[in-house]
Amino acid sequence: MSFRNRLFVFFLSFCILTIILSGTIVIEKIHSDMIDHEISGLLNYERSISNTIDDFLLMSSISDDQDRLSYISDYFISSYREKIYFEIHSKENLVVKTHYTDWSTDREDIKTAWDLGRNYQRKKLNNKYYIFVSNIMIIDENEYVLSVIKDVSYIMTSRKNQYQFFIALSTVILILLIFVSYFVTKYITKDITELTKVTSSIKSGNYDTRTNFIRNDEIGLIGKHIDEMASEIENNIIELENQAFSKQRFIDNFTHELKTPLTSIIGYADILRKNKYDKDIFDKGLYHIYDEGMRLSKLSKQLNEIILLKNNELDITKENIKTLILEVIGVNEMRQYGKKLLFSVDSDDILLDVDKYLLKIVLFNLIDNSIKASKNNQEIIIGATKEDEVIKIFVEDQGRGISKLDLNHITEPFYLADKSRNKKEESFGLGLNICSEIIDLMGASFNIESELGQGTRTEIIFDFTTS
Repeated sequence: MSFRNRLFVFFLSFCILTIILSGTIVIEKIHSDMIDHEISGLLNYERSISNTIDDFLLMSSISDDQDRLSYISDYFISSYREKIYFEIHSKENLVVKTHYTDWSTDREDIKTAWDLGRNYQRKKLNNKYYIFVSNIMIIDENEYVLSVIKDVSYIMTSRKNQYQFFIALSTVILILLIFVSYFVTKYITKDITELTKVTSSIKSGNYDTRTNFIRNDEIGLIGKHIDEMASEIENNIIELENQAFSKQRFIDNFTHELKTPLTSIIGYADILRKNKYDKDIFDKGLYHIYDEGMRLSKLSKQLNEIILLKNNELDITKENIKTLILEVIGVNEMRQYGKKLLFSVDSDDILLDVDKYLLKIVLFNLIDNSIKASKNNQEIIIGATKEDEVIKIFVEDQGRGISKLDLNHITEPFYLADKSRNKKEESFGLGLNICSEIIDLMGASFNIESELGQGTRTEIIFDFTTS
């Protein structure tokens, strides 16, 4: 059974039980109060009748017992009240009565009166309900029992009518309750039903599904947590997909980079193996085998650097950034790929706690990339700035630049914005990936700004306000 149906049954059952209990208690209380009222009234009436008879007998001049009983009987008849009857019992028999009803039953009220005095009994006789009030009465030093009897069947009839009315009213209320309960439970469980749909949708793989609840109660809080959970799952899945895509692209690119030199090595080796010795062919083949072997060696070295960086421990020393920049420029000035470029330094003497060896690797790669991207007579500026607790080390060139699309992938392994650089500049697209890994290892951030034909500015940012 669904939660909504359980709630509907519980709410309806609770209301029905409440109505039945409250109605029954009220009716029974009214009935009990009416009975108590009649008993109290009849006890008082019996006492009044007994006192009146005693007074009449004292003032009466009638001496004969039978005449005195007849006088009392006449008084009873003159004192008639509707549905109230009188009896006088001697120890042997009934001597006076004002009714014609034959109550052929054990009269416990009479027996109790002889033993204990005043008492009352409630009895059902001949489908009618009576209250019997009996008490000892002295007439001329003789003991009798005076019994006052009242027919209270109207109370039971009233009780029956009240139950009939209550059943009819309860039926109408029950019908209304069914409709009200249905719509109330539907309204209450509306959001729960929506939560179920959302969670089912998420379970089916639709991780972009949201509840979008705008409320501050418990249901709203659950909806908020479900939305946050779905967002986290969606982000994790996207990240896993991106990682899987990156790994697959890494494997594809790595396979491609291996395939090209291996194909050349195997091809030239096969030529040398199958042909007779010819010095020109032999020299050319060995040259290409050596060249491609060196490419494989360089690729292996760069991959090894990436692997080693994962578990590298920093060797922190206090370094002057300007001095470190000048050392790197001295190396790069000797490697300009046949170009004539101008190197400028724009830095004050800034001290920084850093791993000197790793930072030099980053600067070497960044400057090397700027040299490859620049044309003859263009300027490359290497510098550092300090503002409050933020130190920026930058390399800026006026070269060919990078497109916005390529900027999003430029630090991925084997990614080349300019595919023609692979052969021409012996590039594998691993340099910026190595730089990104080192910068992340040093707790810094990496920023690249570039426009096609306008040059590129790369920044290494050490922000000591947040780390």
